[in-house]
Amino acid sequence: DAGENLKLGTVFANEAYVYTGSDVFKIDLSAGAKNELFKKEKVIDMEFFIGNLYLLTENSLAKYIPVEGGFVEVVDYLSEEFSANPTSRLVIDGSIWVTKGSEILNFLQAEPQSFEISGLTSAVGEFGSIYTTSDMDNLYVVDKLNSALLVFKKDGVYLKAYQSAEFAKAQDLAVDVQEKKLYLAVENKVLEADL
Repeated sequence: DAGENLKLGTVFANEAYVYTGSDVFKIDLSAGAKNELFKKEKVIDMEFFIGNLYLLTENSLAKYIPVEGGFVEVVDYLSEEFSANPTSRLVIDGSIWVTKGSEILNFLQAEPQSFEISGLTSAVGEFGSIYTTSDMDNLYVVDKLNSALLVFKKDGVYLKAYQSAEFAKAQDLAVDVQEKKLYLAVENKVLEADL
């Protein structure tokens, strides 16, 4: 029970971390217990990676590390000034990948990394959701304006595109490369497609 104002969520092991528009909660999935961790305004996206919670806002990428009784924010986590868009999303595979307009930003150990898209013959519209894992070779990125899912190698080389009107409305995505399946959150549905 995350409440009616659930905006974002991420799951790790037996715990869910959810954002309700002003509060971040931890929910024990086995017991159902919900604890408020802290307040945070205007969170765009969130991820949990190796024990740390990451929150993306329009002007920060905040890292929260676990301490007894909750989490504490790492102040000035990124080494340079940062801004995102309201449609920006993040994913973490060891590197932190953030979409911003027609760009994909990459950070490793809080430092910006060079990442350039190559081999794409048409213009990128506006990137939204992004997906990868540490054992995947590729990035899967939704281009909302062009209603497409673009696939890139992690060095920026374009591989292929999938077209569907549903990509323009996508709120999130997940990819299972072993099963060759794509899962897309659109409004109150989860759509499944073969890759």
